[in-house]
Amino acid sequence: MTDTMMVAAHGGTDAMGAAQWDFSTNSNAAGPCPYTLEALQVADATRYPDPTYQRLREQLAEFHDVDVLRIVIGASASELIARLAAWTALRHPRGTSWMPQFHYGDYAVASTKVGLKRTDRVDEADLIWLCAPSSPLGQALTLPEDWDLRKPGATAVLDCAYAPLQLSFKPIAPELDRDAVWQLWTPNKALGLCGIRGAYAIAPQHADRSPIAEFAQLGPSWPTGAHGVALLESWCSPMTQRWMNEARHTLRGWKLQQMARLQMLGWEGIPSETNFGVMRLPWPLLLFDHPDMPGGRGEPAQPRCDARGGWDGMQADASALRVLSPYWHSLTQALRARGVKLRDCCSFGLPGHVRLCVHTPEAQQALVHAWTEVTQELKA
Repeated sequence: MTDTMMVAAHGGTDAMGAAQWDFSTNSNAAGPCPYTLEALQVADATRYPDPTYQRLREQLAEFHDVDVLRIVIGASASELIARLAAWTALRHPRGTSWMPQFHYGDYAVASTKVGLKRTDRVDEADLIWLCAPSSPLGQALTLPEDWDLRKPGATAVLDCAYAPLQLSFKPIAPELDRDAVWQLWTPNKALGLCGIRGAYAIAPQHADRSPIAEFAQLGPSWPTGAHGVALLESWCSPMTQRWMNEARHTLRGWKLQQMARLQMLGWEGIPSETNFGVMRLPWPLLLFDHPDMPGGRGEPAQPRCDARGGWDGMQADASALRVLSPYWHSLTQALRARGVKLRDCCSFGLPGHVRLCVHTPEAQQALVHAWTEVTQELKA
């Protein structure tokens, strides 16, 4: 039987289980946070949380220095994304949504499920998706050229999932007034605890109470349980934030090591500000003497993503992808069999590239060893 559910591609655990050396998620490899783990261990799972989450919302409001009425609790960022899309569709029948060229797949899936048509023009959009740092590239936000022409009633959303994992010190969304948009926060990746679900939205500063309440009421009862509450409460703790600062320092060192190791193997990195990024694999060494590749033997006519996330060189035409596909599948499966998992970027529109998180030195060594073995086999 074919599974026809509409789902976005994701990294992490798959049908083979959890990879020993999993680079495919953006989780904090310096985690898990010990203070959050302690909070999870004492969480009382025998009782329902307060359905209004009043105490939790007050803690989050104080943490962000916003009015508590602006805080809406969600099951996860993906649940809040789906809820925002559904809320927009209710308010704008036959509405439209805009999203960046490269984006988290759930934006498109959630919009499509509720009938929102995708538009390339911000001035036509009823729902606008933004992300800072961006996914999958981990770069600073660049607003679309027609940002100032957006509809007065449009809902703009800033996904802040990766903000706590920014390793650079540059402004990540310098042109954006964050208080003028909906913000989505989901700290489980930053805390190294992807398996615990819990997130929250911060409504725009000048939003009326009525639409905020309407959006909140679209969610299920108790959208997050006792462990999600414990994670979010821990997120507000000064001890947890001190640990986050230490973790970012550790990740900066690991990132330098990892980039150096992979560049020695011929991998080309696209600049990122985060604990993850996109890299182009050295396909000319493996593939570009293939007689079916466009341009003939030896011509590196492969799609390439430049430092700004755009295309440099040829577009990925069907014939190139047809040749690339079996090699790509063989490569990723061979790495997976050796306990290494990378995030295929084909679903982002970046064939020949992978996204990978910054990992521990031990995991980096395992990746280098597995890559060396696999590429030698493919070239044999």
